[in-house]
Parts: sequence; C-alpha cells; structure tokens
Amino acid sequence: MPGEQNADFPSEVTDLIKSFEVTRDLQYQIMERLEDEMNKGLKAALNPTAKIKMLPTYVTSLPDGTENGDFLALDLGGSNFRVMWVKIKNGKSKTCMDVYTIPSEVMRGPGDQLFDYIAEHLAKFTSYHNICEMCIPLGFTFSFPCFHKGLASATLVTWTKGYDAAGVEGKDVVPLLEAACKRKNVQVDIVAVINDTVATQMAGAFKDHNCVVGLILGTGCNASYLECTEKVEMFEGAKGPENFVIIDCEFGAFGDNGCLDDVRTDFDRDIDRRTFNRGKQFYEKMIAGMYLGEILRLAIIHLINQKVIFGGVLPEALQKEWGFKTKNLTYIENDTTQDLSETREILESFDLHPSAAELQIIRALSRAIWTRGSRLVASGISQIARRINTPSVTVAVDGSLYQHFHQFRELMLSDIKELVPKYEVKFHHAEDGSGIGGAVTAAVAVRQSRTGQNGQPHVPLQNGDCV
Repeated sequence: MPGEQNADFPSEVTDLIKSFEVTRDLQYQIMERLEDEMNKGLKAALNPTAKIKMLPTYVTSLPDGTENGDFLALDLGGSNFRVMWVKIKNGKSKTCMDVYTIPSEVMRGPGDQLFDYIAEHLAKFTSYHNICEMCIPLGFTFSFPCFHKGLASATLVTWTKGYDAAGVEGKDVVPLLEAACKRKNVQVDIVAVINDTVATQMAGAFKDHNCVVGLILGTGCNASYLECTEKVEMFEGAKGPENFVIIDCEFGAFGDNGCLDDVRTDFDRDIDRRTFNRGKQFYEKMIAGMYLGEILRLAIIHLINQKVIFGGVLPEALQKEWGFKTKNLTYIENDTTQDLSETREILESFDLHPSAAELQIIRALSRAIWTRGSRLVASGISQIARRINTPSVTVAVDGSLYQHFHQFRELMLSDIKELVPKYEVKFHHAEDGSGIGGAVTAAVAVRQSRTGQNGQPHVPLQNGDCV
C-alpha cells in the first residue's frame, strides 16, 4: 500500500520518505487553498497578480449530439503538429489524419516562417484529400498560454515547450495563421482556438454530454471545467445563472505564490532552479511525468551523498540531469519478481549495484514520490468537483501518466472517492483528445452560429467569405 514504510530502514531513509507524505488532513487543506486561488483568478481586480489564471475560453456550449458536417483540426503543442479531417454525423466521427515534424529552426525562427510551414502542410493535406476547394470550419488546438477575447481569438502570452518563434508573443495567433493561409492559397474558416486541456474536455463531452471537466495528466498537468459566467468577471460574453463557459484553469501554477511550500521539498526547489520556467508551475512540477523521474534521481543521490546507500559512491551515469525517466517509476512499481530483478536491472543501467535492502529502499522511495503526485492531483480534481457541486461529475482525461501508470491512476481515483464522497466522480479516457477536440469545438461553434446570441438568424460563412 502507498505510504508503507519499512521499520528496518535507516532513519535517514524514513525521514526522507516522510518528507513526501501527503496526509488526508493536508489534502483537505490543499483543497481549501486551491479554492482561494481559483477565486482570485476569476476576479478581474485580482487576476493580474493571481497565479492560477482561470482563463475564460469562450467555449460556451458542450456538444449535444446534433453536430453534423465536415471539420478540420490543427493540433500544435510540441515538436509535431497534426492536421485532421473529421466527419461528424449523429454523434459519431470518422477521422483522417497526418502528422508532421516541425524542424527546430522553424520552432525558433521568425513567426511568419512557423505559420507558413503550418499553412503549407495544411494546403498539402487538403489537396491530397480533394477538399482544397471547400471552406471547412477549422478548430485550432494551440497548446500554449493564451488570453482569449472570443472563441476564435487567442493572444499568445509566452512560448513554452521549446518554441521561441519571433514576433508571436503578445499577438493573436488567428490572424497570423489566416495570413499564412492566404500566402499559401489555402482556404480556412478558423472558428475556434483552444488548448489541449479544453480539447480533451470537448472530446470527452462528445462521447458523454455530461463531461464537465478536462484533465491533462502526462508530461504536464492542467485542468479545465464548466463554470457559471456570473462568477467569471473577465468573461465578456453573456452572463447569467443559465450561461456557462469552459475555464482553462492553468492550475499547474498552483503554489507559485508560496501556498504549497509546506509540501515542496529541497528536491522540488532544485528542479525548479534548473527549469526554463523557474519560479513557475510548482504544482505541476510535483506531479507531472516530466519531473517524477528527476525527483527520484535527486533523492537517490541525496542518500548516496549521506553514505546511506551504495557505499556513498555516486556513479557518473546517475549524475546526468533528467536521465532517470518517469517510466522507470512505473517499471519499479510493476516489478512483481521475488528478488526485484527488474528494479535491479534499471539501477544497474546507472552503474548502481544494489543489495536486497537497497532495492527495497529505492522501491519505497519511488512509491513515496509518485504517491505524493497522485494525492496532489486527487486534491485538485476533488476541489473542482466540489466547486461544480452536482451529484455526478465526469472528467475527460488524457496523458501518458494517466494511461500508463495504473497505480498512480488507481490511487487518485480512490482518494477522490474519500475526499468528496457525496459526488460520483467518473473518468473518461479521451484518447487523442487534443486532436479530435479541436474538430468537436469547431462543430459546436458552427451549431451555435446557426442562430445569433439572442436567437436572431445568423448567416453562415459562404466560400467567398473565407480567408
């Protein structure tokens, strides 16, 4: 069971394991702190200094099953980007997709070059599928921090994930993409811009119309949820008790103001000092797949330097930053061999030659680290469920940590049941949600556009109106 400790461990080991402990009482405290931070982000006067930005996305409706038609989706958020053609009919979808690699010089070159590259491959895709003469509504999954002024407006706050294309930060990416498409002679009707978390929620809602939360639990961590517009002071659309909008929480930044300092360890502070976004994303850095392996590497080095394990000898192979991958925690937890031979093999790849006792220490330390991450996520989702305050809450989730680390996932689900027993919190794995979600959001936007905000007729775009 998570949290178990071996009484035979040296005191240095038990103290270290205890430093990662998140008790049930602490989980409830974390939930209260998160509620306070979310409320700050929702208030116009407090938002500029709030760490959790609670960004209104202007996605004001979930799919209801009546969406039909052809839609394009672009998915940009890493070194690859995807173009998808999605046919939606009667609650079902059929997808054609191509994946393209973005060269590093394009990721970090002029902004026009990046968008020209995207538009060029969009033109090739539509030409290959014989849809280049059609003006198909397009949903753009753009997974970078943005401020929205409308559903088809997204101003880039800052590049992340290795991108540094010049001249884009502080600008609306939609006109930039439209201009590139015009240069490449491809017709587009960009009707929605969202990030991967919101796309995952929309993809989940396409299958389960009661899906009101989105969660990314992979290399990074973020959540979105459906909020009443009356509580969202920065939202500039229609407000009222019957009006809702999806909020992109950006809750990976929870704790950036110091409110989680009692949870963070020296290893977390060390990692933060060595990341490009120093001083930011403290919550995410204790949870996400990008960081768990590095936390374990640092903890092992700490015990070696204390001469508690491996005779105090630190091999060169273990000194490589970010060299100990989070997947190794999965393998260690899944090791059911009597002598933990699979764990031994992992450690030997770092020139460590463990005794039986040292294998148990590493296993317990690994478990303490991922358990903390799982319990922190459980606290976050439980608070969002409590905020939504409906008997049943469906969470659409995607990401490698959720998909491949089943012990992490099962502990999270178990904790949520105990933290908020009055709510039935269900999880729906929206695999590839960041792709299909863009098309689904475009489909919802088109459905909404058939009538104006006040029920007035709205004339859909004709081909000649496209960029």
